Amino acid sequence: QHNSLVLLSDQGRGSPRQFMGQPTCFPRSMAHLAYRSKRVVVFAASSRNGSYIDFTFSKPISIRDNESKPAFQERLLTTYVQWLEGCVKRYPEQYFWLHDLWKKNHSA
Repeated sequence: QHNSLVLLSDQGRGSPRQFMGQPTCFPRSMAHLAYRSKRVVVFAASSRNGSYIDFTFSKPISIRDNESKPAFQERLLTTYVQWLEGCVKRYPEQYFWLHDLWKKNHSA
């Protein structure tokens, strides 16, 4: 039906996670919106390849039958962090975050 919802992830309040071996937080908003709208989630990242930009996409993630919102949220965020770490490890020289991802205070 050509319906899409695009979210850019940011750190801050949310779900505490280890990312690249350091504690930080990732927002739960993508899981909340996906669960509420019953939409499939696909993660995307880009990397420079000479004068071209390559895009990497995750496998689609769907809500499982009878899966609770907290269970889906946990599965989605865990999958996202692992997928993002894989992208960073593949192209570490291209990774950047526009601000301090590992702030000392991550109060919810």
